[in-house]
Amino acid sequence: MSVRKVLAINAARKTHNTAIMLQKALEGAKSEGAQTEIIHLHDYNVNGWKGCMACKKLKNVPPKSCLQRDELSPILEKCVYEADSVIVGGPIYFWQPGGIFRSFSERLLYPYFIYETPGKNYYPRKDQKWGLIYTMGAPKSMIDDFTCNKQGDDSMEVFSKFYKMIFGNLEELKVYMTYHVKKFNGYQLDCLNEPERKVHHDQTWNQDLEKAYQMGKRLAKK
Repeated sequence: MSVRKVLAINAARKTHNTAIMLQKALEGAKSEGAQTEIIHLHDYNVNGWKGCMACKKLKNVPPKSCLQRDELSPILEKCVYEADSVIVGGPIYFWQPGGIFRSFSERLLYPYFIYETPGKNYYPRKDQKWGLIYTMGAPKSMIDDFTCNKQGDDSMEVFSKFYKMIFGNLEELKVYMTYHVKKFNGYQLDCLNEPERKVHHDQTWNQDLEKAYQMGKRLAKK
């Protein structure tokens, strides 16, 4: 029996909330016998989507891919061709997924998207499982107040819909009211050091870690 490969892509700091959740998911994958790896995007020079449209040229037949060549290129290839499951983690800044998460996602998803044929895409794999983990300092109520549209979707759902459109199999975990820093002393973050944050963190952090662990276990299974 071949060993499943579970890859985590971290679009946040190496040792903070998103990374901790991803590591816990990989622990879950390891418990199922999977081979695991985490890539921290901040270790690489990552360009965003440039709108060059080269991937849409008719001469570039499927399987499509981003034609930019930089340090992100081999990471994208590893996601597509080497991993059996991929978990992407990103922080929410200003009620939106952060820049490096967006750059990664745009470069990953756009080449496989087909404008003319809803429901179809050029992605070459149908045997993968994907997961998304978002972490944010805001409570769910604030995310909803600032970003919900007529369908009730929050700002994360835009990317989630495209991930589902391209990959099909997708799990999500949203972690609210995280700590921006370990200790607030020395930072101008007084408004975030409210008692409610500690109460929420104490009540839900371990639960969210368990959810990440269980996600990893599921994504490691065939």
